[in-house]
Amino acid sequence: MDSLKEATQDFFGVLGDQQRNLLENHLKQRMVQRQGECVLQVVLDVTHACLLSCRGCGVAAKGATLKRKTQRNPELSTDRLVWILGEIRDAAHAWGYSRVSLHLGGGEPFLRKDMPELIRTSADLFGSESISVDTNGCTVSTDELAEIMQHVQVVGISLDGLEEYHNWWRQPPKGMNAFRKATGLLSDAAQLPFGPEKLEVSLVPTKKNIAEIPGLMELVYRLGVRKFSVHRAMPVGRFLDQLDLLPDAKDYLIILTAMLNVNERLGMAIHIHHSIESIYSSLLLGLDSFAPTVIRNPERFSSLGIDPIGRVYFDPWCMARPLSRFDIGSLEDGKTRLTQLLEQTEKWHRRFIPESRCFGCQIRCSGGSRIGAALALLEHQLGRSAMARGNFTIELLLDAMSAVDPVCPLYKAQSKTVPTNHTQH
Repeated sequence: MDSLKEATQDFFGVLGDQQRNLLENHLKQRMVQRQGECVLQVVLDVTHACLLSCRGCGVAAKGATLKRKTQRNPELSTDRLVWILGEIRDAAHAWGYSRVSLHLGGGEPFLRKDMPELIRTSADLFGSESISVDTNGCTVSTDELAEIMQHVQVVGISLDGLEEYHNWWRQPPKGMNAFRKATGLLSDAAQLPFGPEKLEVSLVPTKKNIAEIPGLMELVYRLGVRKFSVHRAMPVGRFLDQLDLLPDAKDYLIILTAMLNVNERLGMAIHIHHSIESIYSSLLLGLDSFAPTVIRNPERFSSLGIDPIGRVYFDPWCMARPLSRFDIGSLEDGKTRLTQLLEQTEKWHRRFIPESRCFGCQIRCSGGSRIGAALALLEHQLGRSAMARGNFTIELLLDAMSAVDPVCPLYKAQSKTVPTNHTQH
């Protein structure tokens, strides 16, 4: 415990008293918001088509044009997706969850002409307070947002930096300024009845856009948006080609403290990815972010992933390379039940020692992202190219999920191995 205390002090010791107070108060508020209900969180990607070709797209979304919006969906039909929504409801009830938190993602969800129907159906099943949807802001219209906004809790619109960086990262088709499309939509949508309450700008951090985050917060505030979040960059999908831009633990601390400094004046609702906030909460405040019903994820089945052809994953980060072959089954045929597939995740979870989330320490901590931890360890053990190609088995992946998350202050070169007792079964 002395080494844990020393590592924590070294990591957070760069903060002044005011910054540390801001951080601790933010973490206390965020942890309170996340306590209470036992929630089944599901990321349902309704398409992996997109107008843009983002350099770090986590699902490696494929190119499409606006014509696709008027065409038959090449992925799951509306009826099959509605059936899957019913499966999610039934599985949550069977496994004892108090409610479902459903995130509708992509690709660009609004390339599907049936998105308003899917959102209304989701709200009918789970309540509008349980539904969120993402868009790049280049496809959906203000009128469409006005139609769906009453049926969702959050509409996330992506802005990854100021104009030059955003357009470089997003790689829009020739003639399109993705930044101006998205900011124009934000400005108009913020005037809608639910706009300020439900719009959220989200950003994927890289080592190239960290310095732009405070200025971007100022901009979106002027546009009328009052929610801002920073996601987490993960080595999956096309980000495998950008690994040198992956932020490290110190980068994320810089990002969050910079956000908090700017937000003292703006008063927005802000947060950074929960895998990072939960680690900070346990190390800095001694709060228990470990859910006892979970073996390996911050919450049990923390976020199931379901891809556009109905394959189910125990984590949504698995829906693209190098992990896409590790699905636990498919709902495409309309016969397999989601409740049955969840039993497979239980078998996988039972492979691990439940007393600690990872081998880094023994405190009651979420452990951050188990997928992030596993991929970092596999890169170290196998080499970058072998990890990116997915040259490993599901058994090796599951064992590697006992490693320390690279965003944790305890992550260091000498801890990049898994103890023997984590690899013997």
